[in-house]
Amino acid sequence: MTEQKRQLQAIMFTDIAGFTKMMGSDSKKALELVSDNRALQKPLIEQYGGKWLKEMGDGVLASFTSAYNAVKCAITIQQQANEHLTNKIRIGIHLGDVTLEEDDVFGDGVNIASRLESIADPGGIYISDSVHTSIRGNSDILSIYLGEVQLKNVSERIRTHAIIGEGLPLPSKTKVKKLFNSVTKPRSVFRSVPLYGVLISVLIIGSLLLWNNFFNKNINNIQSLAVLPFSNHTGDSTQEYLASGMHFGNSFRIEC
Repeated sequence: MTEQKRQLQAIMFTDIAGFTKMMGSDSKKALELVSDNRALQKPLIEQYGGKWLKEMGDGVLASFTSAYNAVKCAITIQQQANEHLTNKIRIGIHLGDVTLEEDDVFGDGVNIASRLESIADPGGIYISDSVHTSIRGNSDILSIYLGEVQLKNVSERIRTHAIIGEGLPLPSKTKVKKLFNSVTKPRSVFRSVPLYGVLISVLIIGSLLLWNNFFNKNINNIQSLAVLPFSNHTGDSTQEYLASGMHFGNSFRIEC
């Protein structure tokens, strides 16, 4: 049986922007680009202590035991890609608990890294909040907070940051608004006032009808009402006035 290990890893996912379009128009050039991308990224991943896990078309999956090394590697990849590749690279990084099995990795952390890469700007690096927390004490890495985004097939919204610096794109306000401000907001209580008004009206009217029906029904069924005298059994003569005040000395009958 293949041995499985659970570890905290920084997962880096990269792909080539515009690759699908290139593959449709010039497959030979696209395949050459994949080869050039592999030759560029693989030695850099190893240089920063990462592990090249697998290649999926134009995408590359790698893992690092250090979030700092993963981000530094991503920055170097982008800098060299700008010089040596015809197309831009998108990179997403997430730090999370994953399952390692031989030369592969599984877990939600892989999916999050992949989804962050898919929304990153061409030439950009998007990281999750867990990565940002791990690297924020390093002054040589700068980032900006973008917001929370609901990634596909990820149950919770992910607080997302973009690495910034020389040669890295700054996400546009339009893109940030589209990605992070489109999250469905809870309906305001005031928007539901008409509905609440209708419900309250129904409850009031219903209560009045029930009370009226109950009251009339019981009044009609009363044939007589008797008030019986009260006696003082306390042994305290000073309490006689209380018993006397509860009746007029004799029982009486009211016919309805």
